[in-house]
Amino acid sequence: MIKTTSQLIAQLESGNNIYAMRYEKNWRYITNEIRESFLWAHRGLYFSRDTVDMILSTSWGKHQIMGSVLYEIGFPGKILDFAQNEELQEWYFHEFLETRGIYYSLDELRNDERKRNKFAYRYNGDQTGVYAKRMLNLMGE
Repeated sequence: MIKTTSQLIAQLESGNNIYAMRYEKNWRYITNEIRESFLWAHRGLYFSRDTVDMILSTSWGKHQIMGSVLYEIGFPGKILDFAQNEELQEWYFHEFLETRGIYYSLDELRNDERKRNKFAYRYNGDQTGVYAKRMLNLMGE
């Protein structure tokens, strides 16, 4: 039974698989500042620009947070450390919700359609209502 927003999104995004990753070839939200944050975290290693952009255009972990978003919100480490650490994934999921203004409880998402739609848009980019419906279905409504 799903009891938290984290559990809901982890189930919806990856089936709660901390090792999940998905390359999003159309992802375009990568700035030079984000690239530099990534490269600083991986200093001493070599990555081509295309490789950096591929890693930053991949969603990682059980909540499927985009690589570029992780470094934008302050993740200071190596991406493979994040990919293998459930506690880090949980921490940065909550950081993401805070930075996007969508830190809602499960009850708020279940009972407030406006908050649920806002969450779906800011978390997943969905403007069609499909993601919000999938959330509601998983919550048992």
